[in-house]
Amino acid sequence: MRFLSILITLAIIGYAMSIYIDSGNLKSADPDKVMSKPKEFIDRSTQAVDMLNEKLKKQKERMDDIGNSD
Repeated sequence: MRFLSILITLAIIGYAMSIYIDSGNLKSADPDKVMSKPKEFIDRSTQAVDMLNEKLKKQKERMDDIGNSD
């Protein structure tokens, strides 16, 4: 149960970070106010969120299977 709560927490944090990064509200150091978002960082964070969501889904399915076997 503790593992599931940790996964849920990490998924929520990752999702919130991906929304923040994609929102475009990041400050730019460029004098022309051109937003610079490193594509690699965004891709890696998106992949991490996807992996967490997939693992969370598998864990939920396992918990459902255990609950249905009783």
